[in-house]
Order: sequence, then structure tokens, then C-alpha cells
Amino acid sequence: MVAVQQIPDTVIIRHAEASDRRAILQVNRLAWQAAYTHIYTLQEIDALFENSIRQYGSWTLQRDQRLVTLVAEYHGQVIGFIGVGTLINDKSGEVTTFYIHPDYQNQGIGKSLWQYGLEVLANAGCPAAWVWVLEKAPARQFYRAMGCVEQAYGSYTVGTHREPAIGYHAYIPHIQQKLSDSR
Repeated sequence: MVAVQQIPDTVIIRHAEASDRRAILQVNRLAWQAAYTHIYTLQEIDALFENSIRQYGSWTLQRDQRLVTLVAEYHGQVIGFIGVGTLINDKSGEVTTFYIHPDYQNQGIGKSLWQYGLEVLANAGCPAAWVWVLEKAPARQFYRAMGCVEQAYGSYTVGTHREPAIGYHAYIPHIQQKLSDSR
């Protein structure tokens, strides 16, 4: 279990609480509007967040159990979050959702959330993690920088608009070291 952690500049990483739901949805929506308007229209994004159209990733049927959602908090405001879970018939875990408020991107907050999310997966016995991203999304650069390797292809659909997606796989280093040490 990840304890409440603090990273530089008073950003705190902690477990999400029920009272964070509205703030998480707001960060999610703002991040989508900032990152995906060259992919999906604002009308599609708004409809998605108003629950008037469906979304579907071709890989989501592999999901088993949500382990935790962690939030990054700055002066009492949720500015980012990451959700992680386990998969059916795969020892790897998955980063199921991961967004940073556009005003706080490129400040190391995503890297910290990423590391804590992987720690949760490692503690659950997952030797690696999957993360899926739209092929046209700028976030692909982040995942490459975190050591993720492109290994699978699928699609993500919002309403009737389908886009190619890429599954990145990342080995969790200290789990790999433990496995090597036990041999």
C-alpha cells in the first residue's frame, strides 16, 4: 500500500477519496480538452463527459480489478490522478487512467504519479504494467521516456468515432530485480 507521499513544491500524492470524485472528473475533462481536440471534436468530448455517448477500448475486457486511484494534490486541489488495476490471465497490471491538469503538466508530477502507480502494481505482485494510449496522443512521448515499449495495437471508440491505440508495456524494475535475486 502506498503511504501518503509528498514531492517537491508541496505536491502530495495520496489515495483518492470519495470526496475527490468531482475534482478527478474535472481534471480528466480538462486534460482531454487540452490533449485530444486534434483527435476528437469538442462536441464528442463534452458528450463523453456528460455521459450521453459511450467510450470503449478494445483492451478493456482484459481488466480484472481496480486496485487504487492515487491523486496529486497541490494546496488542497487535485491536479492529477492515476488509476491502476490487475488484468485477467496476465500477471502484468494496467495503468487504467492517468491524467494531469494542463496547467501542471511538464513539472514532474506525472512522473511521480507514474512511479507510485507502478509501486502499487509491484506490491500486488505485478512484474510489468500495460498502458494504452491513442496513437495520435502527445502522451506517447512520456511513456517512451518512462521506458515503455510499444507492444500491442487496438482501438478506442468515443460514440461512433474510432481511433487507433497503442499498448505500451513497462517492466517494473524492482520486481524484476527480486525475481532475478530469487533464482
